[in-house]
Amino acid sequence: MIDTHPWLASLSNHVSPRDLALLERAAVTLQSNVLQPQPGQTLPWAPHPGIIPSPAGYRGVWNWDAAFHAVGVSRWDPELAREQVRILLEAQLPFGALPDVIFEEGNVVTAFGKPPVMPWALEQVDRRAPDDAFLAWAYPRFVAYERHWHASRQAGDLFHYDSADEDPDLRDKNAALESGWDNSVRWDQGARRWWAVDLNSYMVLLYRAMLTRRRRSARPNGWMPCSTTRPAAAMPTGISPPWSSPPCSRRPVSCRCTWGPLRLSGPPAWRASRPTRPNSIPACPPWPTTTRLMPAQVIGAGRAG
Repeated sequence: MIDTHPWLASLSNHVSPRDLALLERAAVTLQSNVLQPQPGQTLPWAPHPGIIPSPAGYRGVWNWDAAFHAVGVSRWDPELAREQVRILLEAQLPFGALPDVIFEEGNVVTAFGKPPVMPWALEQVDRRAPDDAFLAWAYPRFVAYERHWHASRQAGDLFHYDSADEDPDLRDKNAALESGWDNSVRWDQGARRWWAVDLNSYMVLLYRAMLTRRRRSARPNGWMPCSTTRPAAAMPTGISPPWSSPPCSRRPVSCRCTWGPLRLSGPPAWRASRPTRPNSIPACPPWPTTTRLMPAQVIGAGRAG
């Protein structure tokens, strides 16, 4: 047991010894991955302690890795968790984007970022250990972050991955890297031309976190999303329901399963009950769905992507 992690002790009566050992190992790994500077070295994110994904080959602070690191360590060290958010927000670009990675030697990748999970991550940290001052500091930076996604990644009512590279091939490659799926077959036809279900779900989390933060920051009129949204639900209109106005009339939608339409509440009951019978699903249903024979292709409203 780690003496500095009382949260593990609080779980001892609720999880098995095996699971407790796994949790302890995870905590030790995260704590051990706080990169320590070499003699005479000043890390680019100093004086903040930065957690790296791995000492072998991943010596830097990555965008969405930092967000998930923050969620994890917030269970025992919320200040360390907030420092991971601070590192990325202090490196925010003038137009609002957050860099993909800040390397140990000081190089920063800025042509693309990562999925927009940082506002949601801070919301999780703040629920466990509220800090009004940090929330007030982060708030305007997340406002600028949302504006970046609206200005650079939105087409119609939905969002897509992209990069700032001018070369078309490099732009497609880095747009895939922005997704976190990197060289997945999902992007065999390029990442920029798809409305990805996961990205738009992340945007829902962003909007919900921003609305929560607006209330917590006592700014009832201090932020409104740039994109076309329904603020009460904090949900882009193109996400639910998709069949009322098929988004693929402008751009195909990349869905990760044959039976899950682009919606947040899950598939309809008749469809969810038959996920193992793809032949029973209409060839061109009125909602976006991955095709059976070509997983990287998507059809919707009767039109191939």
